[in-house]
Parts: sequence; C-alpha cells; structure tokens
Amino acid sequence: MEGDWDFPFFFFDVEQREGTTQDVYNAWSEWLIDDAGFAGGLRMDAVKHFDPAMVTDLLNYLSSRGIEPGMIVGEIFDSSTGRLNGWVNDVNNGLSANVDVRAFDFNLRSALKDACDQHFFNFFYDVRNVYNSGMEAAGADPFSVVTFVNNHDFRGPNEPVQDDPELAYAYILTNNKLGLPCVFYPDFFNETP
Repeated sequence: MEGDWDFPFFFFDVEQREGTTQDVYNAWSEWLIDDAGFAGGLRMDAVKHFDPAMVTDLLNYLSSRGIEPGMIVGEIFDSSTGRLNGWVNDVNNGLSANVDVRAFDFNLRSALKDACDQHFFNFFYDVRNVYNSGMEAAGADPFSVVTFVNNHDFRGPNEPVQDDPELAYAYILTNNKLGLPCVFYPDFFNETP
C-alpha cells in the first residue's frame, strides 16, 4: 500500500511526510467540526493513499482540542480483509483519542454481490461463502466494521448489486454481529445515482 502514498491522484500530489501537511489537515478538520458543524463522525475517502499514522495524529490532535468525532470510517477500496483489518489496527496503534475507528467491509460486499447477482453472472455461486466473508469473519472486532451493499463508487455497468440488493440489505441489517450497516440513499429511495 505504501506505493500509493506518493502517487499524484486526481492531478494533485500532497507531500504527506511534511509536518505542515499534517498541520493543515488538523486545522481543516477542526474547522469542519467546530465552525462548519460537522458532527457525529467522519468518513475518510481513499485512506489507502496515505499513511494511517496521519489519521492517528489527526484524531489525537482533535482530542487534544476537546473534539471527539465519535467515529471515523475509512474507505479502503480493497477486498483484502488483511488490508482492511490492518488499516484499523494501524490507526488504533498510538491512538489516545476516544474514537471508534472503522473501515468499510469491501470483502463482504463483494461476496454479497456475487450471491445476489448470481443468476446474471455466476449461477452456481455457493451462497454459503457469504458466511465466511468479511472483516469480522477474518477476526475483526465487529465494532471496527461498517457493512454496505452499494455506494457512490459503484456507478458503472455491472458494478452495483443489481439483481436483488434487498437480499444483501436483509443480511447486513439483520445480522448485528457483522458491524454497523450503512444504507445507500439511492437504494433506500429506489433512485439511480
């Protein structure tokens, strides 16, 4: 994953090893919470592209200023449970803030897609694989997991769970041992993103 830290994604490269970069992110996050009114938690996009220690430092900084976001969720667009669980563990290493650190469970989402869309793509998929998939099945504390079915990143052909997303939602919403379920707004209101 370290190779991603220095790649200029979106035509902009941030020098993450500079102390001033951390200072700017700390001040910006403090402003978002205190002045702009963001509350309840933070969703951090594309966290595999920067050092998890930056998140730890940010959360410790916010805590030192009396700000406890309660929960953060990292989006690591990767279905490796080792990487997903590893990111949570890496952020928690050295964390003094009182924050629940979580990651989106892309591994479970992949298994749910295979199970729900099976007659489109894989008619002989063994749905028992769903029970052995995901961060929790790989040893993660369920309090470090956010389960989901679809999100804003799955817009292309065959990317969203298309056939029976209700089955996937039924699974994540009724199984309280998997993590915190997240429902995608367009799925809830039956809209196309």
